[in-house]
Amino acid sequence: MTHSTFTDLVLLGYRRKFRRNLYVAAGLLLVLATFAYWRYFAAIPVEYSKDNEHFLYGSIGSDYDGIPLAIWKILPETFPQYLPNEGRDYLRIVAQKESRGDKPADYRDGYAQFSFLMQDGHALPVGFSQRRVYVDRVGLNCAVCHTGTLAVQNQTQAEQIYGNALEADYIGQKSQVGAGRVMIYGMPAHSMDLEGYFTFLFRCAEDTRFTAETLVQAIDQAAAKGTGTPLTGIDRLIVTRSVTQLRETLLKRRRQLHYLNGLAHSPGEDQTPRFGPGRIDTFSPYKSIQFGFPFDGTYGIADYPSIWNQRPREGMQLHWDGNNRSVFERNISASLGAGVTPISLDMKRMLRVSRWIGSPPPSNPAFQGIFKRQSQHGADEFQPFAGEMPIPNYPFTIDKILASKGRALFREYCAHCHGDWSKPSNPSLATEISAAPNSNTEGNPDSNRDLGPPGLGKVLPIGDINTDPSRLDSYTEALQANQNQLGAGQWWRFTHFEKTGGYANGPLDGIWIKAPYLHNGSVPSLYDLFNRPCTTKDLEELGITPATDLVELGRQPKLIAEMIAKARSLGVRPPVFYRGDDVYDEKHGGFRSDRDRTDDGRPTFFYSTIQIKDGVIESLLGNGHQGHYDKKFSRHASFGSELTMDEKWALVEFQKLLGSNQAKELP
Repeated sequence: MTHSTFTDLVLLGYRRKFRRNLYVAAGLLLVLATFAYWRYFAAIPVEYSKDNEHFLYGSIGSDYDGIPLAIWKILPETFPQYLPNEGRDYLRIVAQKESRGDKPADYRDGYAQFSFLMQDGHALPVGFSQRRVYVDRVGLNCAVCHTGTLAVQNQTQAEQIYGNALEADYIGQKSQVGAGRVMIYGMPAHSMDLEGYFTFLFRCAEDTRFTAETLVQAIDQAAAKGTGTPLTGIDRLIVTRSVTQLRETLLKRRRQLHYLNGLAHSPGEDQTPRFGPGRIDTFSPYKSIQFGFPFDGTYGIADYPSIWNQRPREGMQLHWDGNNRSVFERNISASLGAGVTPISLDMKRMLRVSRWIGSPPPSNPAFQGIFKRQSQHGADEFQPFAGEMPIPNYPFTIDKILASKGRALFREYCAHCHGDWSKPSNPSLATEISAAPNSNTEGNPDSNRDLGPPGLGKVLPIGDINTDPSRLDSYTEALQANQNQLGAGQWWRFTHFEKTGGYANGPLDGIWIKAPYLHNGSVPSLYDLFNRPCTTKDLEELGITPATDLVELGRQPKLIAEMIAKARSLGVRPPVFYRGDDVYDEKHGGFRSDRDRTDDGRPTFFYSTIQIKDGVIESLLGNGHQGHYDKKFSRHASFGSELTMDEKWALVEFQKLLGSNQAKELP
């Protein structure tokens, strides 16, 4: 072998070894790059195989810019004084667990103070999603505002709610009277205090201890106790660096929402009434955050709606004031209210929620495949299809004879506006009535036709319904013009928003679980809705005078219970009551409203429809319970003001069944 040949062989070996090492290095780099991409850059949320779980915990996009999970978990323990009731209820739980030797209290106990729902086997509350964007982050989804609970006495009642349509989630937390709680999909989150949660976050950020040093130390301490996850490596660096940005973001939101009642205010500074559980100011935050509008003094505090059975609502005037006729746009608009931005909107996952709640497919062909199950031959178009979120059934005892009498009364007095949902076909009994809704033809000899109200899914002018105008007035022409610019350049750009002059006649499917009533939740039960609004004389009869201290009154549940009972005996709506209980008042058709704490120890919210200002009692704008009373449109429709007591009870009994097959099975 010549010297040159030997050299060539050696060089060939070196080249082969170099190539082999190069391939190994490239493979390792690829593995590391893949690991880094999926761990830090992919922004993939936690996925759920079942539609109902995706609804409860899946992402719609608000978690792209969400709070780092590690920080979010330690906020209640670090800043308990900013929790509801100044943290006393939370600290009592901490002490009780310590004294019993139980597992230490953690973030779940803290966030439960806002009545966020907790399920065994899930780390986050219902309505919170998780996505990894450099680190794990949390955001809100649709379920936070549209999932609630109902107290039941036994498993049979729990199973009655959904029958075979969906396995009921029996939470199983036992209260002092032995009743469990059932989680109901799509119902208004009537116990959840979202304003309190936002206020908590803002007050935490205002605290001088909201620093990287304090929070990272708290994270380490929680990990040491077994109530948190330790930070390692790059996660520790990213979380540490993110504290300053998170604080700045929260303080920016605090400045934008400076009018929230729970924040500190300067003398004379504008502020809204306290929302309380189950309510939100729908459009003031929208104006401030999405468009940068200054606070204009209007506020539209309203109850959360139910969201089941969306398909028959397409084309109706939606939202409380009927400002949009597109179910798709209404859903996307609501997601923006939950913290999504036009950039972060996760359309695919948002439309998965839309499909499950029965929404019609969007116009874009790229996403219509998600809705392939919605063409079901022979299905009732006015009921949820198989596999969609069902309408909850009334699980308690029904007087079928009384309900049958109520069915006839409902068709006579109510169906012209709200549809006849007891019929097996189209519930919109009166949508074809072409009417000038202010018209009343009775006593008019020149009229030969019954004009009637505008019909199901149409707006009733404020002058006719006369309910609190605050929500209507808060939706301005300027907001409408700007909303119709959202999504510019996108296929989903809004085009259907409009300013209206009243409130929409919505369907009443599942109305039994939507208490309290009217758009602002100012009437505690179905029965109370048939009674008249309070006058000054009625208030005096109830013991409320210009000298009454309403704050002190709210601390006297026994007196409030007596006032509610007396108001009903006088035939008037209670001017004050408590919101947020999940024990059902089977007699009156609503949740209990006469106590300041629930069976499981949660505080309820004192709701007042009035204020006393400068020695004068007046309706509290945004909270008023006036309207939906004493109006007769024609010989076929009215608000039922003239009904006898027996007729009112019959109507209440029947309305518990609206939207369910139970109504169709009455004798």
